[in-house]
Amino acid sequence: MLQFTKFEELQKKIGIGDSSLVSFPSRNINSILEVIEWEIDLGLEKLNLIGSSHGYNNISTTNLCLFFKAIKESFRDYFIELIQTSISMHFFNVQKQFKHVQLHFMVPFKLNRNRYDFVSLYVVPVYTKNRLYKLQLVLIPLCGYNNEPLAFRVILNRKENTQLTNQIKALVKPPNPFTKKQMEIVKLSKCSLTADDLARKMNTSKWNINKLNRRIFEKLSELFEIKFLSTQEAIAYYKKCFECDNVRDTRLNNTTSSKQYE
Repeated sequence: MLQFTKFEELQKKIGIGDSSLVSFPSRNINSILEVIEWEIDLGLEKLNLIGSSHGYNNISTTNLCLFFKAIKESFRDYFIELIQTSISMHFFNVQKQFKHVQLHFMVPFKLNRNRYDFVSLYVVPVYTKNRLYKLQLVLIPLCGYNNEPLAFRVILNRKENTQLTNQIKALVKPPNPFTKKQMEIVKLSKCSLTADDLARKMNTSKWNINKLNRRIFEKLSELFEIKFLSTQEAIAYYKKCFECDNVRDTRLNNTTSSKQYE
């Protein structure tokens, strides 16, 4: 069984909950926690380290691509798309209702070349003349990474806003390595059906169901680089990361009949 630090414990460490939030930017917090800060110039697409690296040896000071590469590959594209979608939906703007929006991630980040840390990462808008021109990235190392799932939420006026969080997630496609038949099993996993039940429901044989389960297990183990104990555990972890119980089949290429049981 996968073991990872509970989010509640990590939230206590950084002093946040559903109703409160550490305010940024703030230099005072550096006396309590390790805080690493960058700014992204949206016009120049340039990264600038504005806080101490605290001796970490994998911190990018000016290269935005290297910054993104420090995020575990399993979550990298999803992380970037969440930020891009937030910008495209004008969540970061100076209208009264959205002026104080921030994004909050809990994600594995390679602060040192030889290992990942699980970090709390805030994306904070910076304005000039009523226009968004920079994003400030505020990173707080929490603990060594132990396969904790990705977490994402939108903060509005210092509180988590579930509606905005779900709006963004609904527009961002999670990683989907599955064929159409495999995705059907992933969606049906919440029903706790046996292989025989799945075979009847999907109008196929139990042998094909077992083969599909093996391929799902292999693909998720490769995607997350985790040694899962079962297909059910792998699917549960996938859903925990991307909360995809209601996700549509998001494959870009249609699955041909010859590949349905890949």
